[in-house]
Amino acid sequence: MSDEEIKEKDAKVRQALEHIQLLGLYFSIHISVGYVQGTALTPAQVQAMIRQADRNLYSVKGNGRNGLLGSQFCLDEL
Repeated sequence: MSDEEIKEKDAKVRQALEHIQLLGLYFSIHISVGYVQGTALTPAQVQAMIRQADRNLYSVKGNGRNGLLGSQFCLDEL
C-alpha cells in the first residue's frame, strides 16, 4: 500500500470518528498513528519494526497528537 493510499484511508477513518454517537451521547474521537512499511523475516526484525513504529507514534504525539507518521522499515534497527 502506498503512502498516499494510507493517507486516504486515514482521512476516512478520522472523518468517521469525528462525530460518533454512542448510547445517545456524541463524541469526537482523535487518533494518533505510527506505522512502518516493509517485510520482517525474523523475530528480531519484527521487534525492530515494532520499535520503529512506536517511535513514529511518539513523534506524532510529541507534535500535538491527532496525526499520522509512517516510514519504511530500516534494517539498521537491528
